[in-house]
Amino acid sequence: MVRVSVPEGYHCPLCPDHIDPGFSRHPLIPVPLCDACLIELGHYALKRYPDLRGDWQKEALVLEELTGRSWRELRTDFIKEQLDFWVTLQREKRGRWFDVMLRPGWSQERCEAFVDEQVAQLRSALDDAEIEGEVHRLIG
Repeated sequence: MVRVSVPEGYHCPLCPDHIDPGFSRHPLIPVPLCDACLIELGHYALKRYPDLRGDWQKEALVLEELTGRSWRELRTDFIKEQLDFWVTLQREKRGRWFDVMLRPGWSQERCEAFVDEQVAQLRSALDDAEIEGEVHRLIG
């Protein structure tokens, strides 16, 4: 994600009913989203479509309109992008996020365990997303 400035009066397309303080651009989405929606997107990308809250099923439709891609395709690519980040962190054991985790009270081992947990969770979510996408293609 890259922080961006937006024109005055711009509203996040996922939550247009209020003013948001900050916006970022994600490489998979052609328009800026508010920081809160991008955080939620990371959370909801880990869920199967039927498990999304009703409001996030609506947001998934908005994302499909914005990108011209299905939620299932976006979900899979979003998870892949997150997994690449965490695998790189796991392999290199350094970088800005790793440094942030080495705050007081976090040992090197705890940081490594946390990164390992993120990688495992994302690998499982990716398997689930790929299976869901394939099932959806087969049954239409």
